[in-house]
Amino acid sequence: MGLDNGILIRTKQKLSLESLPSFVNIEIDEYKMADRSGGYWYEVCYWRKCWNIRNIIIDMLPSKGEEDGTYALSKNNISQLCHTLNSYILNPYKWENDYENGQTIWDSNTMLECLVHDIANLTWLKNYMNNHKVYVEFYDSY
Repeated sequence: MGLDNGILIRTKQKLSLESLPSFVNIEIDEYKMADRSGGYWYEVCYWRKCWNIRNIIIDMLPSKGEEDGTYALSKNNISQLCHTLNSYILNPYKWENDYENGQTIWDSNTMLECLVHDIANLTWLKNYMNNHKVYVEFYDSY
């Protein structure tokens, strides 16, 4: 299973810091996309050794993904993920004992702030997708 997983936005235009709400905490360094037709990518969420989150995302996707370990995400997928992350916040026992989806090395107290930030970032992303053309993908280092 992948050690590093996350969600990226790929876009043709730069995001400006001024356009982001103060609660959004994404990787803002722009990187020129070498393997695409040009543009920028931004990391919205990142997880290390969170096999529970990885497996939940993989299970909700209809396809196996690309050869490079990336999977396209829809607004519906993002909504589902927000719901699941919120359930982990509301029930820390579920986070630490989610044998159905896999586990993680991190306890619920360690991950609480990260999960709250992830939900804020994903909520912003869903709204951003309403008015902007972006490609959203989950990457799996598997």
